[in-house]
Amino acid sequence: MRASTFTGHRVLVAEHEYLIAGHVGQILEDEGATVFRASSVVQALSIADFPLLSAGVLTTRLGSEDGDPVCQALRRRNIPFVFHTAHAARPLTQWPGVPTVAKPASATAIVGALKYVLSTERRDIIPAPQSCEGNAKVLDQRILDGEERLKRVRGVITRLAAGGFDTSAAENLLAAMTKALDHLRYHRNLVASLNGHVHKKGGRHDVRA
Repeated sequence: MRASTFTGHRVLVAEHEYLIAGHVGQILEDEGATVFRASSVVQALSIADFPLLSAGVLTTRLGSEDGDPVCQALRRRNIPFVFHTAHAARPLTQWPGVPTVAKPASATAIVGALKYVLSTERRDIIPAPQSCEGNAKVLDQRILDGEERLKRVRGVITRLAAGGFDTSAAENLLAAMTKALDHLRYHRNLVASLNGHVHKKGGRHDVRA
């Protein structure tokens, strides 16, 4: 492991379980990060406003509190974050561009996931959720944007893997992003098929007229 991996970075660790917070914080400090720990949403939101904050490692719930307000605060400031949660298998549909590390996680998995979000372009870290609604032109642009995003993410994963980082969380995220793009392509093909059917019906009607 590299003592300078996160040198100069300031990282919020939002975790209500004292031992886990200490474990994650120590991992990041060993890698050179300055760590700010929060055990409640109020504490985390206060730290999220810190001007020089670089990133966050967040659990999805802080005790009985939902962690979404913290995610929203970081998103508004375009600060990348990683989920560190016991509910890693639960689809996090509201935050589709955020990598997830399952508890209990190894140090390499946590470091690799955080290194990924700090190495990726901001527009790829936290993409806004998008529906499949829209006309063919809009869908075509979304597909092109998605393909470019996947290309960039693959490039980041390749570079991190070459540097010896654990890319498992990033690879899981890439798989989810690929599946979402495939779904968008399917919807685009369906729109094209329906439009073609309407045009054919219109053509037959014109002939009968």
